[in-house]
Amino acid sequence: RASAVGTLDAARGLDGAPLFGVSALAGRPRKESAAKKPRAAKKQTQKTTTKTTATKGKKKKAPPSNAFVASKYKDSEGKRVIYFNAYDAADLKDSAEYWEVTALPEGCNTPDGYIRVRFEDGSVSHYDPGLLTPRFVHLDEGTLVDVRGYDVRYRAPKWEIVESNAADQVYVVNKEGATDDSEEMAVDFKSVRQRPRFFPDNPEYYGRSKQPTKEHPDYVFSWVFRKMMFSKRNREAGIASGSLAPRKRDDEQGYLHHPTTMYNQQYQKDHAEQIKEQKAKYEPYCCFCGRACKVSACICGGKGTGKRQLAQLVRQTLRLALTDGLGGELTDENCRLLTGFPAGEVQQILQA
Repeated sequence: RASAVGTLDAARGLDGAPLFGVSALAGRPRKESAAKKPRAAKKQTQKTTTKTTATKGKKKKAPPSNAFVASKYKDSEGKRVIYFNAYDAADLKDSAEYWEVTALPEGCNTPDGYIRVRFEDGSVSHYDPGLLTPRFVHLDEGTLVDVRGYDVRYRAPKWEIVESNAADQVYVVNKEGATDDSEEMAVDFKSVRQRPRFFPDNPEYYGRSKQPTKEHPDYVFSWVFRKMMFSKRNREAGIASGSLAPRKRDDEQGYLHHPTTMYNQQYQKDHAEQIKEQKAKYEPYCCFCGRACKVSACICGGKGTGKRQLAQLVRQTLRLALTDGLGGELTDENCRLLTGFPAGEVQQILQA
């Protein structure tokens, strides 16, 4: 026991720390612990795995968009329809004749498989995209365009028309503001889309907060037009997220105490005279067909149209039924027989 203790003390250093590589009980060198090597290797493997996972978790930057407005519909040539470009629409009655139209994005009431087109007279209708054929139109020199295969984002470098070659049906384009023709090239007209124009020298084309009005030649390109087309869908999404007040008939207290409602009420009080002048100068506009009338008074068939005519038709029919069929007697029994409402409510409906 004493020899063993002496040997153990000799195996320790002067500070009491063990001398690694020398066996405590025997004088021969000791092999390093085999269990420590895999542990170190395991730690190294974990670090490597963590780094690999972290690298995979980083989102790669998306490449710049070089495609036009996404369209799931294809024309008669099997290519995607380019919105706001010119097309020839085959006449449904006579396939040998064509209508000159402009392709428009589908709206809320557009049936599946159809898009909207605008004719030369300004009327808008739904059309089968398979009946559309791309049409070459002359573009003036300096017109800003997008070229397929290049970045088409709004702030991307723009291309402009140098020449419109109707014989070869190509556009000669160059970078906007270029001083030489080093980047000039001829592009097939089917790979070019005209960009929206802006008229800063015409203030009558803009309303409040520099929003384009319906008189603007490129009104259909604006966010105001798109927002008007999908106003119902956008409102439902805003109510679901809480950013907009709920409908008063659904939640009266939530509507009255919502920040949006309180802000609008205060704004109307502070700008009462200005709102009155704007209402006097306001000209209604139907976002579906372009007629100068309110959407509720239009009969083009768009979503939400025809409500005013329907209300007038119901009132007139009710008056005739009460006058001719029942002698004009507005008794509760007669009114409930025709409408299901009592006489007092029917009288209010007729006067509304």
